[in-house]
Amino acid sequence: MTRKKIHGGSPSRIKFKLIIFGFIYFFIAAWPSGHAGEYSGDPENAIVMDSRHYSHVLGELRNYRIFLPGDYYDAGDKRYSVVYYFHGWSQRYFGSLRKNKTSDEPTDDERLAEMAARYDLIVVKTDGYNSNPEDPYNLRPYNIGPVHTHRQFPLYFPEIVTHIDANYRTIAKRENRAISGLSMGGFMSFWIAGKYPHLLAAAGSFCGSPEFQVGPRDFSVEYYHRDMYKNYEALKLRLHYGDRDFIRAYHRDINQYWLQVMDNYESQIYPGEHDVLGLDDMFKMFTEVFSKPIGKPRQWNHIDVYPEFSVWDYTVQSDRNVPGFTVLEDVDKEGFRVSVRRTLPVGETVPMVKLQVFTAPLYQTNADYLVNIVDLSKGEKMQKRITSDGEGRLRIPLNGGLQEVGILETAEAPNISIASVNIGTNTWASAGADIPISITLINKGGGKAGKVTAKLVPFGKASNIKRSTAKFGDIGPLDTLTAPAPFVIHVNSDTVRIQKFDLAISDEAGNQWIRSFTVNVKPKVAPALEYEIADGRTFTYARGGNDTITGMLGIGNGDGVPNPGESIVVLVKDSAQWQLTSLHT
Repeated sequence: MTRKKIHGGSPSRIKFKLIIFGFIYFFIAAWPSGHAGEYSGDPENAIVMDSRHYSHVLGELRNYRIFLPGDYYDAGDKRYSVVYYFHGWSQRYFGSLRKNKTSDEPTDDERLAEMAARYDLIVVKTDGYNSNPEDPYNLRPYNIGPVHTHRQFPLYFPEIVTHIDANYRTIAKRENRAISGLSMGGFMSFWIAGKYPHLLAAAGSFCGSPEFQVGPRDFSVEYYHRDMYKNYEALKLRLHYGDRDFIRAYHRDINQYWLQVMDNYESQIYPGEHDVLGLDDMFKMFTEVFSKPIGKPRQWNHIDVYPEFSVWDYTVQSDRNVPGFTVLEDVDKEGFRVSVRRTLPVGETVPMVKLQVFTAPLYQTNADYLVNIVDLSKGEKMQKRITSDGEGRLRIPLNGGLQEVGILETAEAPNISIASVNIGTNTWASAGADIPISITLINKGGGKAGKVTAKLVPFGKASNIKRSTAKFGDIGPLDTLTAPAPFVIHVNSDTVRIQKFDLAISDEAGNQWIRSFTVNVKPKVAPALEYEIADGRTFTYARGGNDTITGMLGIGNGDGVPNPGESIVVLVKDSAQWQLTSLHT
Protein backbone atom coordinates (compact mmCIF):
# COMPACT_ATOMS: atom_id res chain seq x y z
CA MET A 1 0.00 0.00 0.00
CA THR A 2 1.64 3.24 -1.11
CA ARG A 3 1.54 6.61 0.51
CA LYS A 4 -0.23 8.00 -2.50
CA LYS A 5 -2.99 5.42 -2.31
CA ILE A 6 -3.63 6.26 1.33
CA HIS A 7 -3.57 10.02 1.20
CA GLY A 8 -3.63 11.07 -2.44
CA GLY A 9 -0.61 13.24 -1.68
CA SER A 10 1.60 14.37 1.18
CA PRO A 11 -0.11 14.04 4.55
CA SER A 12 -0.05 16.86 7.02
CA ARG A 13 0.39 16.25 10.73
CA ILE A 14 -3.08 15.42 12.03
CA LYS A 15 -4.09 14.83 15.61
CA PHE A 16 -5.59 11.32 15.81
CA LYS A 17 -7.02 10.89 12.34
CA LEU A 18 -9.10 8.14 10.78
CA ILE A 19 -8.97 7.25 7.09
CA ILE A 20 -11.50 4.93 5.42
CA PHE A 21 -9.99 3.37 2.31
CA GLY A 22 -12.02 3.45 -0.90
CA PHE A 23 -14.83 5.45 0.67
CA ILE A 24 -14.36 8.82 2.37
CA TYR A 25 -11.71 10.63 4.40
CA PHE A 26 -12.84 12.33 7.53
CA PHE A 27 -11.75 13.57 10.93
CA ILE A 28 -12.91 12.18 14.20
CA ALA A 29 -12.97 14.35 17.28
CA ALA A 30 -9.68 15.19 18.92
CA TRP A 31 -9.03 13.46 22.20
CA PRO A 32 -9.83 14.99 25.55
CA SER A 33 -6.94 16.96 26.99
CA GLY A 34 -6.66 14.75 30.08
CA HIS A 35 -6.82 10.98 30.48
CA ALA A 36 -7.41 8.86 33.54
CA GLY A 37 -4.95 6.50 35.15
CA GLU A 38 -1.91 5.28 33.26
CA TYR A 39 -2.94 6.84 29.92
CA SER A 40 -1.36 10.23 30.58
CA GLY A 41 1.03 10.58 27.63
CA ASP A 42 0.46 12.36 24.33
CA PRO A 43 -1.75 9.97 22.32
CA GLU A 44 -2.61 12.60 19.72
CA ASN A 45 0.53 11.82 17.77
CA ALA A 46 -1.07 8.80 16.08
CA ILE A 47 -2.60 7.90 12.73
CA VAL A 48 -5.59 5.54 12.73
CA MET A 49 -6.84 4.02 9.48
CA ASP A 50 -9.44 1.47 8.46
CA SER A 51 -8.70 -0.78 5.51
CA ARG A 52 -9.56 -4.14 4.01
CA HIS A 53 -7.96 -6.81 1.89
CA TYR A 54 -9.09 -9.93 0.11
CA SER A 55 -8.45 -13.11 2.10
CA HIS A 56 -7.81 -16.20 0.01
CA VAL A 57 -7.97 -18.28 3.19
CA LEU A 58 -11.48 -17.09 4.12
CA GLY A 59 -12.62 -16.38 0.55
CA GLU A 60 -13.89 -12.84 1.21
CA LEU A 61 -12.90 -9.26 1.96
CA ARG A 62 -11.72 -8.77 5.53
CA ASN A 63 -11.49 -5.50 7.46
CA TYR A 64 -8.89 -4.27 9.90
CA ARG A 65 -7.95 -1.08 11.72
CA ILE A 66 -4.30 -0.03 11.86
CA PHE A 67 -2.66 2.37 14.34
CA LEU A 68 0.55 4.08 13.17
CA PRO A 69 2.97 6.40 14.99
CA GLY A 70 2.20 10.00 14.05
CA ASP A 71 5.48 10.51 12.18
CA TYR A 72 5.11 7.30 10.14
CA TYR A 73 4.90 9.15 6.79
CA ASP A 74 7.75 11.52 7.70
CA ALA A 75 10.15 8.82 8.91
CA GLY A 76 11.67 7.78 5.58
CA ASP A 77 12.61 4.11 5.49
CA LYS A 78 12.17 3.51 9.21
CA ARG A 79 10.56 0.16 10.04
CA TYR A 80 8.44 -0.75 13.05
CA SER A 81 7.58 -3.69 15.28
CA VAL A 82 3.95 -4.85 15.10
CA VAL A 83 1.41 -5.85 17.77
CA TYR A 84 -1.77 -7.59 16.57
CA TYR A 85 -4.87 -7.08 18.72
CA PHE A 86 -7.99 -9.30 18.81
CA HIS A 87 -11.19 -7.73 20.14
CA GLY A 88 -13.70 -9.45 22.39
CA TRP A 89 -17.32 -10.57 22.21
CA SER A 90 -19.80 -8.05 20.69
CA GLN A 91 -16.95 -5.94 19.30
CA ARG A 92 -15.58 -5.34 15.82
CA TYR A 93 -12.40 -3.86 14.37
CA PHE A 94 -14.09 -0.47 14.85
CA GLY A 95 -15.70 0.86 18.01
CA SER A 96 -14.87 0.25 21.63
CA LEU A 97 -15.91 -1.78 24.64
CA ARG A 98 -16.97 1.40 26.44
CA LYS A 99 -20.33 2.35 25.01
CA ASN A 100 -20.94 5.32 27.33
CA LYS A 101 -17.52 6.81 27.90
CA THR A 102 -17.06 9.98 29.90
CA SER A 103 -15.06 12.95 28.67
CA ASP A 104 -12.00 11.99 30.71
CA GLU A 105 -12.01 8.27 29.89
CA PRO A 106 -10.33 7.17 26.65
CA THR A 107 -11.89 4.43 24.55
CA ASP A 108 -10.06 1.18 23.91
CA ASP A 109 -9.13 2.33 20.42
CA GLU A 110 -7.80 5.61 21.75
CA ARG A 111 -5.67 3.69 24.21
CA LEU A 112 -4.34 1.43 21.43
CA ALA A 113 -3.48 4.53 19.43
CA GLU A 114 -1.65 5.87 22.45
CA MET A 115 0.38 2.65 22.67
CA ALA A 116 1.36 2.98 19.00
CA ALA A 117 2.53 6.55 19.63
CA ARG A 118 4.15 5.98 23.01
CA TYR A 119 6.09 2.85 22.04
CA ASP A 120 6.73 3.80 18.41
CA LEU A 121 5.21 0.70 16.86
CA ILE A 122 2.31 -0.43 14.69
CA VAL A 123 -0.88 -1.93 16.14
CA VAL A 124 -3.24 -3.94 13.91
CA LYS A 125 -6.79 -4.62 15.14
CA THR A 126 -8.33 -7.49 13.22
CA ASP A 127 -12.04 -8.13 12.67
CA GLY A 128 -13.49 -11.32 14.14
CA TYR A 129 -16.93 -10.91 12.55
CA ASN A 130 -18.24 -14.35 11.63
CA SER A 131 -21.76 -14.03 10.18
CA ASN A 132 -22.61 -15.14 6.67
CA PRO A 133 -24.40 -12.55 4.48
CA GLU A 134 -27.73 -14.35 4.80
CA ASP A 135 -27.43 -14.81 8.58
CA PRO A 136 -28.58 -12.37 11.28
CA TYR A 137 -25.94 -10.20 12.91
CA ASN A 138 -23.86 -12.37 15.23
CA LEU A 139 -22.08 -10.85 18.25
CA ARG A 140 -19.88 -13.94 18.75
CA PRO A 141 -16.57 -13.55 16.88
CA TYR A 142 -13.89 -15.93 15.56
CA ASN A 143 -16.11 -18.95 14.87
CA ILE A 144 -15.38 -20.59 18.23
CA GLY A 145 -17.64 -22.12 20.84
CA PRO A 146 -19.53 -23.25 18.79
CA VAL A 147 -17.90 -23.72 15.39
CA HIS A 148 -20.65 -23.00 12.84
CA THR A 149 -19.02 -21.59 9.67
CA HIS A 150 -16.13 -22.51 7.41
CA ARG A 151 -13.97 -19.63 8.70
CA GLN A 152 -10.83 -20.63 10.58
CA PHE A 153 -9.29 -17.46 11.99
CA PRO A 154 -6.02 -19.12 13.10
CA LEU A 155 -5.44 -20.19 9.48
CA TYR A 156 -6.11 -16.59 8.42
CA PHE A 157 -3.49 -15.11 10.75
CA PRO A 158 -0.38 -15.77 8.60
CA GLU A 159 -2.21 -14.17 5.68
CA ILE A 160 -2.96 -10.92 7.51
CA VAL A 161 0.67 -10.86 8.72
CA THR A 162 1.89 -11.22 5.13
CA HIS A 163 -0.48 -8.46 4.00
CA ILE A 164 0.63 -6.03 6.72
CA ASP A 165 4.31 -6.75 6.09
CA ALA A 166 3.85 -6.18 2.35
CA ASN A 167 1.95 -2.89 2.67
CA TYR A 168 3.49 -1.18 5.70
CA ARG A 169 7.06 -0.61 6.83
CA THR A 170 7.24 -3.38 9.40
CA ILE A 171 10.22 -5.27 10.75
CA ALA A 172 9.04 -8.51 9.16
CA LYS A 173 10.58 -10.92 11.66
CA ARG A 174 9.08 -13.03 14.45
CA GLU A 175 11.38 -11.25 16.90
CA ASN A 176 9.48 -7.99 16.28
CA ARG A 177 5.94 -9.31 16.22
CA ALA A 178 3.50 -9.84 19.13
CA ILE A 179 -0.19 -10.61 19.62
CA SER A 180 -2.77 -9.63 22.24
CA GLY A 181 -6.51 -9.61 22.82
CA LEU A 182 -9.44 -9.17 25.21
CA SER A 183 -11.69 -11.99 26.47
CA MET A 184 -12.49 -14.14 23.43
CA GLY A 185 -9.72 -12.18 21.72
CA GLY A 186 -7.41 -13.14 24.59
CA PHE A 187 -8.27 -16.77 23.94
CA MET A 188 -7.40 -16.23 20.27
CA SER A 189 -4.15 -14.51 21.21
CA PHE A 190 -2.84 -17.49 23.19
CA TRP A 191 -4.22 -20.04 20.70
CA ILE A 192 -2.65 -18.36 17.67
CA ALA A 193 0.64 -17.72 19.48
CA GLY A 194 0.87 -21.40 20.38
CA LYS A 195 0.05 -22.44 16.83
CA TYR A 196 2.64 -20.10 15.27
CA PRO A 197 5.59 -19.71 17.67
CA HIS A 198 7.78 -19.28 14.58
CA LEU A 199 5.84 -16.09 13.68
CA LEU A 200 5.65 -14.37 17.09
CA ALA A 201 7.89 -13.34 19.96
CA ALA A 202 5.26 -12.62 22.63
CA ALA A 203 1.58 -12.98 23.43
CA GLY A 204 -0.64 -11.17 25.92
CA SER A 205 -4.17 -11.87 27.09
CA PHE A 206 -6.53 -9.44 28.82
CA CYS A 207 -9.07 -11.49 30.83
CA GLY A 208 -8.82 -14.17 28.17
CA SER A 209 -11.29 -17.03 28.09
CA PRO A 210 -9.58 -20.31 29.02
CA GLU A 211 -11.34 -22.80 26.74
CA PHE A 212 -13.58 -23.05 23.68
CA GLN A 213 -14.83 -25.48 21.07
CA VAL A 214 -12.51 -24.89 18.12
CA GLY A 215 -11.16 -26.37 14.91
CA PRO A 216 -12.66 -27.74 11.70
CA ARG A 217 -16.44 -27.39 11.59
CA ASP A 218 -17.09 -31.10 11.01
CA PHE A 219 -14.78 -32.35 13.77
CA SER A 220 -14.10 -29.62 16.30
CA VAL A 221 -12.57 -30.26 19.72
CA GLU A 222 -12.77 -28.81 23.23
CA TYR A 223 -9.55 -26.79 23.53
CA TYR A 224 -8.09 -25.97 26.98
CA HIS A 225 -5.20 -23.52 27.19
CA ARG A 226 -3.86 -25.21 30.30
CA ASP A 227 -3.02 -28.35 28.27
CA MET A 228 -1.09 -26.45 25.58
CA TYR A 229 1.90 -25.21 27.58
CA LYS A 230 4.42 -27.09 25.41
CA ASN A 231 3.55 -24.87 22.44
CA TYR A 232 5.07 -21.74 24.00
CA GLU A 233 8.76 -22.53 24.52
CA ALA A 234 9.94 -19.66 22.27
CA LEU A 235 7.45 -17.03 23.48
CA LYS A 236 7.04 -14.61 26.35
CA LEU A 237 3.48 -14.87 27.73
CA ARG A 238 1.54 -12.56 30.02
CA LEU A 239 -2.00 -12.75 31.42
CA HIS A 240 -3.82 -9.73 32.90
CA TYR A 241 -7.15 -10.10 34.72
CA GLY A 242 -9.27 -8.16 37.18
CA ASP A 243 -9.89 -8.87 40.84
CA ARG A 244 -13.63 -8.68 40.02
CA ASP A 245 -13.47 -10.44 36.64
CA PHE A 246 -16.41 -12.84 36.39
CA ILE A 247 -14.12 -15.60 34.99
CA ARG A 248 -11.18 -14.99 37.33
CA ALA A 249 -11.48 -18.50 38.76
CA TYR A 250 -10.46 -19.82 35.35
CA HIS A 251 -7.43 -17.53 35.33
CA ARG A 252 -6.38 -18.83 38.73
CA ASP A 253 -6.79 -22.33 37.35
CA ILE A 254 -4.46 -21.59 34.42
CA ASN A 255 -1.90 -20.17 36.86
CA GLN A 256 -1.98 -23.38 38.88
CA TYR A 257 -0.77 -25.13 35.72
CA TRP A 258 1.28 -22.72 33.65
CA LEU A 259 3.31 -21.20 36.50
CA GLN A 260 4.43 -24.73 37.42
CA VAL A 261 5.70 -25.70 33.98
CA MET A 262 6.86 -22.46 32.29
CA ASP A 263 9.42 -19.85 33.29
CA ASN A 264 8.42 -17.63 30.33
CA TYR A 265 4.88 -16.97 31.61
CA GLU A 266 3.71 -14.34 34.08
CA SER A 267 0.33 -13.24 35.40
CA GLN A 268 -0.86 -10.00 36.95
CA ILE A 269 -4.08 -9.08 38.77
CA TYR A 270 -5.44 -5.52 38.46
CA PRO A 271 -8.30 -3.70 40.17
CA GLY A 272 -11.25 -4.03 37.83
CA GLU A 273 -13.66 -6.30 36.03
CA HIS A 274 -13.61 -7.95 32.59
CA ASP A 275 -11.67 -5.29 30.69
CA VAL A 276 -8.43 -4.25 29.01
CA LEU A 277 -6.44 -3.91 32.23
CA GLY A 278 -2.78 -2.94 32.47
CA LEU A 279 -2.44 -2.06 28.79
CA ASP A 280 0.71 -0.01 29.32
CA ASP A 281 2.38 -2.82 31.30
CA MET A 282 1.57 -5.25 28.51
CA PHE A 283 3.12 -3.04 25.85
CA LYS A 284 6.19 -2.48 28.01
CA MET A 285 6.62 -6.24 28.06
CA PHE A 286 6.28 -6.39 24.27
CA THR A 287 8.96 -3.78 23.70
CA GLU A 288 11.31 -5.52 26.14
CA VAL A 289 10.84 -8.78 24.26
CA PHE A 290 11.43 -7.06 20.91
CA SER A 291 14.81 -5.91 22.21
CA LYS A 292 15.68 -9.33 23.69
CA PRO A 293 13.50 -12.09 22.21
CA ILE A 294 13.57 -15.77 23.14
CA GLY A 295 15.35 -17.71 20.40
CA LYS A 296 14.14 -20.85 18.68
CA PRO A 297 14.57 -23.82 21.03
CA ARG A 298 17.04 -26.49 19.98
CA GLN A 299 14.40 -29.08 20.81
CA TRP A 300 10.71 -28.20 20.65
CA ASN A 301 7.16 -29.52 21.11
CA HIS A 302 3.87 -28.74 19.42
CA ILE A 303 0.18 -29.70 19.66
CA ASP A 304 -2.27 -28.84 16.86
CA VAL A 305 -6.01 -29.32 16.33
CA TYR A 306 -5.79 -29.27 12.53
CA PRO A 307 -5.13 -32.35 10.36
CA GLU A 308 -2.46 -30.39 8.47
CA PHE A 309 -0.15 -27.71 9.84
CA SER A 310 3.34 -26.23 9.67
CA VAL A 311 5.58 -25.12 12.53
CA TRP A 312 9.30 -24.33 12.72
CA ASP A 313 9.60 -25.29 9.02
CA TYR A 314 8.20 -28.80 9.64
CA THR A 315 4.95 -29.76 7.89
CA VAL A 316 2.50 -32.44 9.04
CA GLN A 317 -0.16 -33.86 6.75
CA SER A 318 -2.83 -36.43 7.61
CA ASP A 319 -6.15 -37.91 6.55
CA ARG A 320 -7.70 -37.33 9.98
CA ASN A 321 -11.42 -36.48 9.79
CA VAL A 322 -12.32 -37.05 13.44
CA PRO A 323 -11.82 -34.75 16.45
CA GLY A 324 -8.33 -34.92 17.86
CA PHE A 325 -4.91 -33.42 18.44
CA THR A 326 -1.62 -34.13 16.68
CA VAL A 327 1.16 -34.12 19.28
CA LEU A 328 4.83 -33.63 18.38
CA GLU A 329 7.38 -33.97 21.19
CA ASP A 330 11.14 -33.62 21.59
CA VAL A 331 11.62 -32.58 17.97
CA ASP A 332 15.22 -32.09 16.86
CA LYS A 333 17.55 -33.19 14.08
CA GLU A 334 17.89 -36.67 15.63
CA GLY A 335 14.16 -37.43 15.65
CA PHE A 336 10.89 -36.88 17.50
CA ARG A 337 7.89 -38.50 19.18
CA VAL A 338 4.45 -38.25 17.57
CA SER A 339 0.86 -39.29 18.26
CA VAL A 340 -2.71 -38.36 17.40
CA ARG A 341 -4.95 -38.24 20.49
CA ARG A 342 -8.68 -37.79 20.88
CA THR A 343 -8.25 -35.72 24.04
CA LEU A 344 -5.41 -34.16 26.03
CA PRO A 345 -3.19 -34.71 27.82
CA VAL A 346 -3.16 -38.52 27.55
CA GLY A 347 -6.34 -39.47 25.68
CA GLU A 348 -6.49 -42.57 23.53
CA THR A 349 -4.48 -42.52 20.32
CA VAL A 350 -5.98 -42.85 16.83
CA PRO A 351 -3.72 -45.35 15.01
CA MET A 352 -5.95 -45.59 11.94
CA VAL A 353 -4.95 -42.04 10.94
CA LYS A 354 -2.24 -41.83 8.27
CA LEU A 355 0.42 -39.20 8.92
CA GLN A 356 3.25 -37.75 6.91
CA VAL A 357 5.90 -35.63 8.61
CA PHE A 358 8.04 -33.43 6.37
CA THR A 359 11.11 -32.30 8.31
CA ALA A 360 12.82 -28.95 8.03
CA PRO A 361 15.72 -28.86 5.48
CA LEU A 362 18.26 -30.06 8.05
CA TYR A 363 19.93 -32.85 6.10
CA GLN A 364 22.17 -33.37 3.10
CA THR A 365 20.30 -33.11 -0.17
CA ASN A 366 19.35 -36.28 -2.06
CA ALA A 367 20.99 -38.48 0.54
CA ASP A 368 19.86 -41.75 2.17
CA TYR A 369 19.08 -41.82 5.90
CA LEU A 370 18.12 -44.68 8.18
CA VAL A 371 15.00 -43.92 10.21
CA ASN A 372 14.11 -46.04 13.24
CA ILE A 373 10.42 -46.18 14.17
CA VAL A 374 9.11 -47.80 17.35
CA ASP A 375 5.32 -47.96 17.51
CA LEU A 376 4.70 -47.98 21.26
CA SER A 377 0.96 -48.47 20.75
CA LYS A 378 1.43 -51.73 18.85
CA GLY A 379 4.83 -52.81 20.15
CA GLU A 380 6.23 -52.85 16.61
CA LYS A 381 9.77 -51.91 15.55
CA MET A 382 10.94 -51.05 12.06
CA GLN A 383 13.77 -49.38 10.20
CA LYS A 384 13.28 -47.49 6.94
CA ARG A 385 15.71 -46.02 4.44
CA ILE A 386 14.45 -42.59 3.38
CA THR A 387 16.03 -40.32 0.76
CA SER A 388 16.05 -36.58 1.42
CA ASP A 389 14.77 -34.23 -1.27
CA GLY A 390 16.58 -31.45 -3.09
CA GLU A 391 16.12 -29.12 -0.08
CA GLY A 392 17.37 -31.61 2.50
CA ARG A 393 13.94 -32.55 3.87
CA LEU A 394 12.82 -36.03 4.86
CA ARG A 395 9.27 -37.28 4.31
CA ILE A 396 8.47 -39.83 7.02
CA PRO A 397 5.20 -41.84 6.72
CA LEU A 398 3.62 -42.74 10.08
CA ASN A 399 0.26 -43.42 11.73
CA GLY A 400 -1.70 -41.85 14.55
CA GLY A 401 -0.45 -44.22 17.24
CA LEU A 402 2.27 -43.35 19.75
CA GLN A 403 5.59 -43.58 17.91
CA GLU A 404 9.21 -42.78 18.63
CA VAL A 405 11.18 -41.78 15.54
CA GLY A 406 14.99 -41.76 15.41
CA ILE A 407 16.83 -40.25 12.44
CA LEU A 408 20.29 -41.76 12.15
CA GLU A 409 23.07 -39.54 10.88
CA THR A 410 25.61 -41.75 12.63
CA ALA A 411 24.61 -45.41 12.47
CA GLU A 412 26.35 -46.33 15.77
CA ALA A 413 25.02 -43.44 17.90
CA PRO A 414 22.36 -44.18 20.57
CA ASN A 415 19.40 -41.86 21.12
CA ILE A 416 17.55 -42.24 24.41
CA SER A 417 14.00 -41.03 25.13
CA ILE A 418 11.32 -41.69 27.72
CA ALA A 419 8.94 -44.40 26.52
CA SER A 420 6.53 -44.21 29.46
CA VAL A 421 6.01 -42.80 32.95
CA ASN A 422 3.84 -44.66 35.47
CA ILE A 423 2.64 -43.36 38.84
CA GLY A 424 1.66 -46.52 40.67
CA THR A 425 -1.93 -47.36 39.81
CA ASN A 426 -3.04 -43.73 39.44
CA THR A 427 -2.74 -41.05 36.78
CA TRP A 428 -1.88 -38.34 39.32
CA ALA A 429 0.30 -37.63 42.34
CA SER A 430 -1.30 -36.77 45.67
CA ALA A 431 0.03 -33.71 47.47
CA GLY A 432 1.72 -34.48 50.79
CA ALA A 433 2.53 -38.11 50.00
CA ASP A 434 5.58 -40.03 48.73
CA ILE A 435 4.85 -41.07 45.15
CA PRO A 436 6.79 -43.78 43.27
CA ILE A 437 7.42 -43.02 39.60
CA SER A 438 8.45 -45.85 37.31
CA ILE A 439 10.18 -44.74 34.10
CA THR A 440 10.87 -46.80 30.99
CA LEU A 441 13.50 -45.60 28.52
CA ILE A 442 13.76 -46.38 24.82
CA ASN A 443 16.79 -46.29 22.52
CA LYS A 444 15.66 -45.11 19.08
CA GLY A 445 19.23 -44.67 17.86
CA GLY A 446 21.51 -47.01 15.93
CA GLY A 447 23.99 -48.11 18.61
CA LYS A 448 23.95 -49.50 22.12
CA ALA A 449 23.86 -47.13 25.08
CA GLY A 450 26.02 -48.70 27.80
CA LYS A 451 25.54 -48.30 31.56
CA VAL A 452 22.72 -45.80 31.26
CA THR A 453 21.97 -43.74 34.38
CA ALA A 454 19.42 -41.00 34.98
CA LYS A 455 18.78 -38.24 37.51
CA LEU A 456 15.40 -36.66 38.18
CA VAL A 457 15.25 -32.86 38.69
CA PRO A 458 12.03 -30.98 39.59
CA PHE A 459 10.97 -27.69 37.98
CA GLY A 460 10.46 -25.13 40.72
CA LYS A 461 10.19 -25.74 44.46
CA ALA A 462 6.80 -27.44 44.75
CA SER A 463 8.33 -30.92 45.00
CA ASN A 464 11.18 -32.79 46.67
CA ILE A 465 12.85 -35.85 45.20
CA LYS A 466 13.18 -38.68 47.72
CA ARG A 467 14.92 -41.02 45.25
CA SER A 468 16.44 -39.02 42.42
CA THR A 469 18.81 -41.40 40.60
CA ALA A 470 18.52 -44.75 38.85
CA LYS A 471 20.85 -47.16 37.06
CA PHE A 472 19.18 -48.59 33.95
CA GLY A 473 22.08 -50.58 32.46
CA ASP A 474 22.66 -51.28 28.77
CA ILE A 475 19.95 -50.41 26.21
CA GLY A 476 20.31 -51.78 22.67
CA PRO A 477 18.93 -50.19 19.49
CA LEU A 478 15.09 -50.17 19.40
CA ASP A 479 14.98 -51.68 22.90
CA THR A 480 13.20 -50.43 26.04
CA LEU A 481 14.30 -50.79 29.65
CA THR A 482 12.63 -49.94 32.96
CA ALA A 483 14.62 -48.83 35.99
CA PRO A 484 14.83 -51.65 38.57
CA ALA A 485 13.66 -49.29 41.33
CA PRO A 486 11.26 -46.37 40.94
CA PHE A 487 12.09 -42.74 41.50
CA VAL A 488 10.24 -41.28 44.49
CA ILE A 489 8.82 -37.74 44.60
CA HIS A 490 7.01 -35.76 47.29
CA VAL A 491 4.80 -32.84 46.24
CA ASN A 492 4.92 -30.27 49.01
CA SER A 493 2.44 -27.72 47.74
CA ASP A 494 -1.31 -28.21 47.85
CA THR A 495 -1.91 -25.31 45.45
CA VAL A 496 -0.39 -26.75 42.26
CA ARG A 497 -2.14 -29.01 39.79
CA ILE A 498 0.85 -30.17 37.78
CA GLN A 499 4.56 -30.77 38.36
CA LYS A 500 7.24 -30.76 35.68
CA PHE A 501 10.41 -32.83 35.88
CA ASP A 502 13.57 -33.02 33.81
CA LEU A 503 15.25 -36.40 33.47
CA ALA A 504 18.99 -36.03 32.84
CA ILE A 505 20.15 -39.25 31.10
CA SER A 506 23.76 -40.26 30.35
CA ASP A 507 25.72 -43.33 29.28
CA GLU A 508 29.27 -44.58 29.73
CA ALA A 509 30.41 -42.95 26.45
CA GLY A 510 29.54 -39.50 27.74
CA ASN A 511 26.35 -39.06 25.69
CA GLN A 512 23.72 -36.96 27.45
CA TRP A 513 20.01 -36.42 26.89
CA ILE A 514 17.55 -34.17 28.74
CA ARG A 515 13.93 -35.33 28.54
CA SER A 516 10.99 -33.70 30.32
CA PHE A 517 7.64 -34.98 31.56
CA THR A 518 4.83 -33.78 33.81
CA VAL A 519 2.76 -35.34 36.56
CA ASN A 520 -0.77 -34.21 37.39
CA VAL A 521 -1.25 -33.36 41.06
CA LYS A 522 -4.41 -34.08 43.01
CA PRO A 523 -4.95 -31.60 45.86
CA LYS A 524 -5.49 -32.80 49.39
CA VAL A 525 -8.84 -31.34 50.42
CA ALA A 526 -11.44 -31.95 53.08
CA PRO A 527 -14.66 -33.70 52.05
CA ALA A 528 -17.54 -31.44 51.04
CA LEU A 529 -20.07 -31.64 53.85
CA GLU A 530 -22.81 -29.58 52.20
CA TYR A 531 -23.56 -30.72 48.68
CA GLU A 532 -26.53 -31.45 46.44
CA ILE A 533 -27.02 -33.62 43.37
CA ALA A 534 -28.87 -31.79 40.61
CA ASP A 535 -30.57 -34.33 38.37
CA GLY A 536 -33.26 -32.16 36.89
CA ARG A 537 -33.65 -29.76 39.83
CA THR A 538 -33.83 -25.98 40.10
CA PHE A 539 -31.12 -24.15 42.07
CA THR A 540 -29.91 -20.60 42.61
CA TYR A 541 -26.16 -20.78 42.14
CA ALA A 542 -23.11 -18.59 41.48
CA ARG A 543 -22.68 -17.79 37.79
CA GLY A 544 -19.61 -15.54 37.87
CA GLY A 545 -18.12 -12.99 40.22
CA ASN A 546 -20.94 -11.90 42.52
CA ASP A 547 -23.69 -12.81 40.05
CA THR A 548 -26.20 -15.59 40.68
CA ILE A 549 -28.69 -17.32 38.43
CA THR A 550 -31.67 -19.56 39.06
CA GLY A 551 -32.24 -22.43 36.68
CA MET A 552 -32.63 -26.12 36.02
CA LEU A 553 -29.48 -28.26 36.33
CA GLY A 554 -29.00 -31.87 35.30
CA ILE A 555 -31.37 -34.27 33.56
CA GLY A 556 -33.32 -36.86 35.51
CA ASN A 557 -36.19 -37.46 37.89
CA GLY A 558 -35.15 -34.70 40.29
CA ASP A 559 -34.93 -36.85 43.43
CA GLY A 560 -31.35 -35.78 44.21
CA VAL A 561 -29.96 -39.30 43.79
CA PRO A 562 -27.77 -40.34 40.82
CA ASN A 563 -29.65 -42.96 38.86
CA PRO A 564 -28.66 -44.87 35.71
CA GLY A 565 -29.17 -42.77 32.58
CA GLU A 566 -29.25 -39.43 34.41
CA SER A 567 -26.98 -36.46 33.75
CA ILE A 568 -26.01 -34.87 37.05
CA VAL A 569 -24.39 -31.70 38.37
CA VAL A 570 -22.82 -31.65 41.84
CA LEU A 571 -23.12 -28.38 43.77
CA VAL A 572 -21.30 -27.50 47.00
CA LYS A 573 -22.17 -24.80 49.55
CA ASP A 574 -19.51 -22.11 49.88
CA SER A 575 -20.06 -18.81 51.71
CA ALA A 576 -23.80 -19.57 51.90
CA GLN A 577 -23.95 -19.88 48.11
CA TRP A 578 -24.29 -22.96 45.91
CA GLN A 579 -21.29 -23.31 43.60
CA LEU A 580 -20.81 -25.49 40.51
CA THR A 581 -18.05 -28.08 40.72
CA SER A 582 -15.57 -29.62 38.32
CA LEU A 583 -15.49 -33.40 38.68
CA HIS A 584 -12.46 -35.59 37.90
CA THR A 585 -12.20 -39.36 37.86
